[in-house]
Amino acid sequence: MTDWKDWITKVGIRTLRTFIQAFMGVLVASGTGMVEVNVLQNALVAGLVAGVTAIQNGLEEWTPNNKG
Repeated sequence: MTDWKDWITKVGIRTLRTFIQAFMGVLVASGTGMVEVNVLQNALVAGLVAGVTAIQNGLEEWTPNNKG
C-alpha cells in the first residue's frame, strides 16, 4: 500500500508544479499582450497541460509487478 501512496504523492507534486508553471506562463504572456485570454481560459489551459503531464509522470513512475 505504501507504493501507491508514494506513487500518488510523486505524481501529485509534479502535476501541481506543472499546473502552477503553465498558469503563470499563460498569465505572463497575456499580460504582455502576446495572447489574449481570461483567467478561466488560463486555468483550463493550465489544467489540460497538468493533466497530460500527470499521465506522463504516472507512466514513468509506474513499475509493473509482473515483468514477464
